[in-house]
Amino acid sequence: MNIDELFTKTDGDGNELFCNNGNLELRLKGEAGRTRKIGRVYRGKKSGKLIYKKYVKQENIYRKFNAWGINYEIYKNVDGIIIRSDNGDKYRIITSEVEKNYLHFKKIGFELQVFIHLDEWKQYE
Repeated sequence: MNIDELFTKTDGDGNELFCNNGNLELRLKGEAGRTRKIGRVYRGKKSGKLIYKKYVKQENIYRKFNAWGINYEIYKNVDGIIIRSDNGDKYRIITSEVEKNYLHFKKIGFELQVFIHLDEWKQYE
């Protein structure tokens, strides 16, 4: 299965995840006509592993848990995640090394997400 096929799907609530040439977009059922660009998926040049790259704003940290939210369908299908923050910092994580105490819930109006505590992320240049 190619990357676009792997990441193009509709969840049980009608939220749609689209992937076109590795570019990911999300359309939530409750937001008719609005499509969000949520990052990019690609294979690492040396490892061949699937990497998800996402840009985030510091204001999007889930403050109650001090965590970043990642779409669950993306999280479960990638080997690593890279986040570039609006302050210029870059962070990465290997999904198989994520502590098992992450939050995993669904709120009305949002897609299913995994929230990974900021302490789990490694900053890099």
